[in-house]
Amino acid sequence: MAERTWDMPAAGGTVLAQWPDIATAVSPTLPAHVRATGYDPDAGRLDLRPDSPAYATQLRLLTARIIATTNERVGAQAVRALRILPPGAVDTIPPPAADRPAPGPGRAGEDQGDRIRRLPPGPRSAPRRRRPLPPSSRRT
Repeated sequence: MAERTWDMPAAGGTVLAQWPDIATAVSPTLPAHVRATGYDPDAGRLDLRPDSPAYATQLRLLTARIIATTNERVGAQAVRALRILPPGAVDTIPPPAADRPAPGPGRAGEDQGDRIRRLPPGPRSAPRRRRPLPPSSRRT
């Protein structure tokens, strides 16, 4: 078991490095539309990011074949599951706090809900005036 533990991170690095070859073995069009973005050795999970919803569906349909081909190429049972990330998703690792963008409009720490409630009423938010009914349509 200890020997396998040492092999797993190396296998993960191999999976990411060999992804274009692995993807080509599964389908010739796959490497141009799917990137391997990460590998979790504890879970045996390979993260893949397609460039369109169509390729996300294709990956789901080919999951068993991708796992089998990957393990065959790496030479170990390194991958047990795939995680298909949404197309155009941000990286799974958040940037450090210094690199994160500042909060949206408003002052720092301000509750945006309070800011919205303080906005002046729009043209349709004023109560509508009801016109009196003509005398002929009034109920008595």
